[in-house]
Amino acid sequence: MANDDGVARERRVAAGIFFVVLAAYIVTYNGAFKSNDERALFSGIDSFIKRGAFTTNQIYWDYTHVGVFTTGGDMVPNYEPAQMVVAIPLYLWGRALAAGVQGVMFFGAIVMAASAALIYLSLLELGCGRRSAALGAFVFAFATAAWPYSRSFFREPLTILAYLLAFYGLFRYRPPAPRRLIWPALTGFALGLALTTKQIGKDQGRRTKMWRAACGWIARAPSSPSQCRWRSCCC
Repeated sequence: MANDDGVARERRVAAGIFFVVLAAYIVTYNGAFKSNDERALFSGIDSFIKRGAFTTNQIYWDYTHVGVFTTGGDMVPNYEPAQMVVAIPLYLWGRALAAGVQGVMFFGAIVMAASAALIYLSLLELGCGRRSAALGAFVFAFATAAWPYSRSFFREPLTILAYLLAFYGLFRYRPPAPRRLIWPALTGFALGLALTTKQIGKDQGRRTKMWRAACGWIARAPSSPSQCRWRSCCC
């Protein structure tokens, strides 16, 4: 993506991938929860909108790991808050149609479709051709666990999107592209989002530094069309 016209064109292609993947995910859309984790996350959103506090008193009867008790007797979600905050617009949209649960259940489909579009842009930054990058995006969308996760309200989709944003910011910050501060800022924001979505990835900052060093070494290696597949696998 060497010039502004090229960047605009590839972003349009990425937007097309997003809508194609989203349309396919909507075909298999499931508007019902399958897990207590999903119910607890939804309860946190519902309580915050109605009472201004992230509680799960609606499922007070659930004595599994989904909630912890405060000294005041309330049950609060045993999860990080980012997903509950990010999904609020979909909750409000669904609630306006008397279908709050169904509105929130679109969250996974939208986030995984956005992740597929980011896969496309990231592969382009790694030197892959347009066709190879599109193929990688569609393989991710339809031949991995991304599709099942699109039918859920689990935290993994938002975590994946956050890490992809972090790596994309690093890819855009590499020379010879202009080293704009927006890209490391995007990486920092994305890693913060990942940390506040699911803390199982709290050590990802160290891994990001290692991957950045590895991708920098790969970027300095001689380029050839045959290296696209190798680069996309390594980075």
